[in-house]
Amino acid sequence: MIFASGRRGNDVPERLVTEPMKSGMRFNIFAALFGVYYYAYRRMYLEAVWLLIVCILLVLIPYVGGWLPVLLFGFAFYPLYRKRAEKLADDAASCNQDINTCLREKGGASAAALLIAFGITAVVVTLIVFIDIYR
Repeated sequence: MIFASGRRGNDVPERLVTEPMKSGMRFNIFAALFGVYYYAYRRMYLEAVWLLIVCILLVLIPYVGGWLPVLLFGFAFYPLYRKRAEKLADDAASCNQDINTCLREKGGASAAALLIAFGITAVVVTLIVFIDIYR
């Protein structure tokens, strides 16, 4: 498997690393603390939606809903991210352009997705508040 590292916009060159990503049981504190927002920021949109649905269902279980979603988001991040990175690397290998260009376009983080997730949250919370006020 390959993945690119380096930053855009400064003199750090992009480089390809052919070492496998570390596997095993790992916990991501940012995914645990920020949940769906962190997954959206990492461009893992489908995973964010599915984990959100699971967490909503877990909240319905008494005495479990508070801490279990946090653990789920934290421990699920690395296996899901690894799967996504492997898929992106395979797609980039078959790309007609330069492999670094393909990886830059498809991978990375998305501040726009983070802002959209915050916007959706604000709209949903506003609707819930207005529904509750006018009920």
